[in-house]
Parts: sequence; C-alpha cells; structure tokens
Amino acid sequence: MMHTRFLLVAALGGLLCLPSVIHAQDGMDRRPDRRSRQFERGRDMGQGRDRDRSSGGKDPFVRSPHMKAGGTIRGWDGLEVHGEDGGLISVESMVPEDGMLVVVNGCLTCPKFLRSYPGMEAVARDHAGNEKVRFVYLYKTLAHPENDGFIQAFTIEERLEQMAMAKERLKTTIPFVCDGIDNTAMQAFGGSPNSQVVVDGEGGILHAAGWADGDVLREALVGIVGETETTTEVDDLDLPRFRGVTRPAGRVVPRVRPTESLSPLRMEPGASKEKYFVKLRPEASSTAIAGGEGQLYLGFHLDPLHDVHWNNLVDPITFEVTAPEGVELAPTTGSGPKVEAVSDTDPREFLLTIKGWKDQGPLEVKVVYHACSDGDGDEAEAFCRKVEQVYLVHPDRERGAGFVQSRSRIGGRGGPGGRGGEGARGGRGGRGMQGGRRGPRDRPFGEN
Repeated sequence: MMHTRFLLVAALGGLLCLPSVIHAQDGMDRRPDRRSRQFERGRDMGQGRDRDRSSGGKDPFVRSPHMKAGGTIRGWDGLEVHGEDGGLISVESMVPEDGMLVVVNGCLTCPKFLRSYPGMEAVARDHAGNEKVRFVYLYKTLAHPENDGFIQAFTIEERLEQMAMAKERLKTTIPFVCDGIDNTAMQAFGGSPNSQVVVDGEGGILHAAGWADGDVLREALVGIVGETETTTEVDDLDLPRFRGVTRPAGRVVPRVRPTESLSPLRMEPGASKEKYFVKLRPEASSTAIAGGEGQLYLGFHLDPLHDVHWNNLVDPITFEVTAPEGVELAPTTGSGPKVEAVSDTDPREFLLTIKGWKDQGPLEVKVVYHACSDGDGDEAEAFCRKVEQVYLVHPDRERGAGFVQSRSRIGGRGGPGGRGGEGARGGRGGRGMQGGRRGPRDRPFGEN
C-alpha cells in the first residue's frame, strides 16, 4: 500500500542543571475564563425541564429521558468504580441497606462542579447523621482539558492522581470515587459533566438533575427522607472560593489559532516503556471528519502530573505521521520552534490541512522528545531522557475527551493567548528561565 509520510521529529535536549522546577502551570494567563465567572441561575428538579443558566443552557438530561425519578440506571448490575487505592468497588455495594446513594459527577476542569460542590458539602453535612443517605463524588474524564493546565489522563493511575489533587485542593468531606478510563460510570449516570443523581440499591432513580445544585438537591431529599435538623449554608463551611479558570496563554511559544471549530478525535496511545510525559491531543474540523478538506490539530502537551518541562537548549520536538493511501495532508513536514527561553512548559501545537480521510484507517503519529525534570530540587530524582512514542489517530469524534472551549467555539471571545506579552522578546520568559508561577500542585485553589 502506498503511504504518505510526514516528518516532524521531537528531540528536546538533555541538560539536567536547569535553574528551577518548571511546572505546566507556568506560563498561564492569569485572567480568568470569561464563561467561568458567569453566574448560574435557575432551578429545576431534574425531571426533563430546560434549565436557563447563563453558562449551562439546557439540562443535559433533556436528551436522556430515562434519567428522571422512576427511571433506572442503565448497566447498574456489575457497575464498578475505583476507590482511592485503585481497587474496584461495586456501586451497588456503596448504597446503604434500605437507603440511597447521592452521586455527583465532577472533575478539576469543570467550572460548574468547582462552583457547585460547596452546596453539595452543605447538604451532606446536614445528612451526616442519617445512615440511610450516603454521598460520593464521581471523578470522571475532564470536561475542559487545559483549564488550569490539566490534560486528559491516559491511565487509571493518572486519573486517580488527579482525583487525589481534587480532594486536596477542594478540601472536600464527601469522598471521591473514580470512573474507569472507559468512562462507563459517567455514562451510566447520564453522561453530564456535573450531574446529581440519587439512586436506591437496585439502581432506581429517586432524583436526577443534569446540573448539580445544592438547593435543588436539598429540596429533593426533603421530599424523599424528610427535613433535616440543621440547615448548613455554604458560608458556614471553610472552603476555598472558586475564582475562575486559567488556560495556557503561550508566553514562550504562541498558541495556534484555528479558523474552524475543532472536535477531539479518537486516539490510542501505543505501548510504551516510559510514561506519557507529553500527551498528544488530536482534533479536527467537522469537514475534515466528514472526509472533506479541513483542519487537523496536533497538540503535544506536557502533563503537569509528571513535573517535566521542555529543554530548549537542543533541537525542538519533531514528529512523523504516516497516513493511509488516498489521504492528503499538508504540510508534510514540520518541527517545533526554536525559542530563547532555556526551559518552558507551553504546548507544542501544529495545524495541518487534511483531505479525503474518512474510512481508510488511522493516522500513525510517531513522536520523539526529551522528558526533563529537576526532581523537585532533588538531584537524585532529576532526569532528562529521550522518549519515543506512537499514537493511532482515528477519523471520528471521541465523545469522552471533553472540549477545549477556545478551539471548539471558533468566533467567540476569550481564545488562547497569542504573541506578545511575557513571552515576547525582552519580556518575562524571553531569555533565560520561564518561572515565577506555581503549578497545579502548588497553586492554591482560592483564598478564603
């Protein structure tokens, strides 16, 4: 079979003596996302009515008519999630005998969850003495990758680490459980990024709302189990305040600016002896996915969980793409930019034009890079080593990959940062080390 090959190699060099740790949060635009600051109004009991919220729109369960009181969770029998130690737990086993389980979906990149979870905590406190009511957060696939620097986990271990960070950052008392990488539990509970569902031991739905809301949940539980002796207000809780999300702004390497709205593509990382320190995020326009001519985005993002950075003292990242016969792709070669900063954590992104890609099979993307870390100041843990990895990218949408708002809604405001600013020559991040900002592990969620 004839193949078209595209070269883009990834080699970031191996010097260990870099001045300080660079986190993936560094180089972030501190201006909060406009949408994340919009105030959400309106209530419903989750019974299929539209929800008129400025940043949420309709209740996601409008399209899932079974997700209402009297319905049943699909796939309830045998449904499992992961506990904090990674072990599998039957969801049914978490329901108290003759009681109910309150399941709230959430993640570190969902503004709705970050805004609504204090209300859940208040309701849970008032029901703490009732052994028949149990609350859990279901940590799931990221709703909006890149928010606060987080990107999709490839393994259950990485997702569990994100879950642990959520528990620590949000100061929650409600326990977390973790959905598997196949997102089965999230889909079973309706597929919303931030829903609230009350179920009994047989998977029967007692209450469901596509957007979590503490006041709505409290009212629903009054109808199910009666009034509580106390009514805790959010202000009574010592919880961090949500002040909006930030996104990588391209301080050292300017972000790409697609001209078409993009959707995430189904992708399979190949077997690798190394961790995926750098993760590929493939996206394409609807015309490209349909087999016409459109834009293909290949973004290589450092995972902040692994505390690595780019070393810019050697050749930039390169990759190679093999396309099935009959698929046109341009440009056919490319490489990452040369920059003056010794080290940075900005994504390395590429926009290509693709045509005729529909059912011939996946693209094969080979990437080579150097993963570098100073070991958080411990020389014994520092490393900088060459990594070669392979992906298969398919011409269909990945429903569970979440959406990067600045690329999925082309034409709106609040896109990614571009040229200039602190990444420009002469500004912070120009020469020497990009630094002075804390990563997701270090930066507090908010101030009380």
